[in-house]
Amino acid sequence: MTRHFLFSLLLLSAMSVLVGCKSSRQAASASGWEQKASPGRPSDRPLPVPDKSLPSGRLIAEAESWLGVPYKYGGNDRKGVDCSGLVLQVYRQALNISMPRNSKAQKDFCTPAKTSELLPGDLVFFATGRDRSRVSHVGIYLGDNRMIHASTNGVVVSDITVPYYTRTFAGAGFVGQYRAMIDDAGRRKHDDNLAMADRKTKKKEKAKGKPRPEPESRPAPKPEPDPCPEPTEPLNPAPAMEEPAGRAPEPVTTQPAAPVPASEPRPAAEPAVSPLPVAAATAQPQAEPTTEDARRAVRSNLKEKKLNQQ
Repeated sequence: MTRHFLFSLLLLSAMSVLVGCKSSRQAASASGWEQKASPGRPSDRPLPVPDKSLPSGRLIAEAESWLGVPYKYGGNDRKGVDCSGLVLQVYRQALNISMPRNSKAQKDFCTPAKTSELLPGDLVFFATGRDRSRVSHVGIYLGDNRMIHASTNGVVVSDITVPYYTRTFAGAGFVGQYRAMIDDAGRRKHDDNLAMADRKTKKKEKAKGKPRPEPESRPAPKPEPDPCPEPTEPLNPAPAMEEPAGRAPEPVTTQPAAPVPASEPRPAAEPAVSPLPVAAATAQPQAEPTTEDARRAVRSNLKEKKLNQQ
């Protein structure tokens, strides 16, 4: 009986050393109790097909490629890997992002987030050792309350809402560089979707034979009429006065200039000097009269006749 009890105790101690995912050898013994206390079995629900054109899709596809790899404390390759080694390799291989080596340092490396804010590819942390304040396990969140992680059963998918993981949950967070990649890829995908929708619309309209309406072109405005147009032809000059037919022009006579009257002497102390007589102006020879001169002469004679008759 005593021998059987000692053999059972030795077997349990050996199992507690071999199982678990801890950041130290001392914490590894508690990992066996973790698997006894929780289901720790792979989830039976099918996994969604990741879109590898997005950063999250590449990350999840790389994590799923590790499913079934056996657990190995301190392992860092497909021959055997622990929880923090899995996270390190997945982020490096999928997105070329460098991560710390142990789960506590990975939690400090992340930006804290609520579980309702998590996206596929973010990280969830647990304190599965005796020290409930120390992070000792990490998993990659897949969405739908599931994570992929390296447990004592190897790399599996587990439900984080089971009592064991809700009791040991120690927080969640995201890698800032990973979230920046998601935002940038989301903007590019949005632009690609708009361009694809536009191409589909053009293809449908071309198949129907209805070309897309071109923007209307407005005609050039007509010039307004000039309110004060300038004459295009020269104005007709006023007609020249014609001489009456059968009437000869009258000879032009010149009148002698009238003598200039003597100006009255101003009262002064000195005697006034009598003005000298002004000689009559002699007629100067006239040039040949023009038609205009003849016309003025006729008018002048007519006025003098009227004055004499009065």
